[in-house]
Amino acid sequence: MENIRQARFKSGTIPASDTLLQALPAIRARITGVWGGRDAFAAPRLGDYRRVLASVQSDLDFRVIDGAGHWVPYEAADRVNAALLDMLR
Repeated sequence: MENIRQARFKSGTIPASDTLLQALPAIRARITGVWGGRDAFAAPRLGDYRRVLASVQSDLDFRVIDGAGHWVPYEAADRVNAALLDMLR
C-alpha cells in the first residue's frame, strides 16, 4: 500500500478499461511479453492475456517466468534478461 501511495503514475481506471484492446489492432511492431508466473495481478488471467495478444499476432512470443511475481525484472533479472536478449535476436 505504501508503494501505491508513492507511485508517480496514477493508473486510475486504465487497468479495467478496454483501451489496450482497442489499440492492439493498430500495432504493426512485433508483440512480445514476459510475465511473472506468480504475479498476483496477472497470473490468474495469463491464458486470457496470451489468447488476446495472439489473436492480434499469431506469432506472439509470450513467456512466463516461473516463481517470479509482478516485479519479474527485479525478482528474476537473469532469466528476464536472457528472455529479452533471445526475443531481440
